[in-house]
Amino acid sequence: MKKLSAIILLALTSTITHVIAPGLTGTSGQDELRSTYMLLMPTIAFSGAGAAASAFLISQGRLLPAGMATAISNIPTILLLVLLPNASVMAIAGSLVLAFAIQAVYQVLMAR
Repeated sequence: MKKLSAIILLALTSTITHVIAPGLTGTSGQDELRSTYMLLMPTIAFSGAGAAASAFLISQGRLLPAGMATAISNIPTILLLVLLPNASVMAIAGSLVLAFAIQAVYQVLMAR
């Protein structure tokens, strides 16, 4: 079901973008869409890996490592927002990718 939802969302992305942001048309819209993909794809990949590792840890009854991963993963974004309150959207997105990567790596290491 998730694969079907992803395929439908991918097929309708352009239409959804035009409904949500009607000003984004032509080359400008394609550039914005490409930027959105660049920001979201690493986040989705690391989030998926973290979710799989978390599910494995929980199935083994190891709740503390699964919960700690979520807490640890917030550190990069919190530090960025505290140290640079005027951080750009790209910097915040980068910190979120880093956060999900830390979470995924921590959970995979704990699942061993």
